[in-house]
Amino acid sequence: MPSAEELAALQQLCAGAKVMTESDSVYIFLPALKLPVGCTPRKVDALLRIKSPLADYPTRLFFQVQVACPKPLNWNSLNVSILQRNWFAYSWKDVPADRPPIELVAEHLRALV
Repeated sequence: MPSAEELAALQQLCAGAKVMTESDSVYIFLPALKLPVGCTPRKVDALLRIKSPLADYPTRLFFQVQVACPKPLNWNSLNVSILQRNWFAYSWKDVPADRPPIELVAEHLRALV
């Protein structure tokens, strides 16, 4: 679970950021996350998975829609039901869970530019 300071840092980036859980997975909901220049839409709800019993990726960043960006992405998770919503994620692995959540978001967004 993120510390109060880590969550406060995320709230500076995305007002309303909050921790949510489902089964044994831990997520941070990021409402209206601002995406890098060149992406469409410019803001999107996102869900950062920071802990999961799944062995697919150490962390994942899910989006409410598939994001169009300057470089092509491998959108390999489509309409994944998490916390009673459908989410989309591209393949971007090896972002370790042992870093602060704000760094995890930045690393995942790096794939969009």
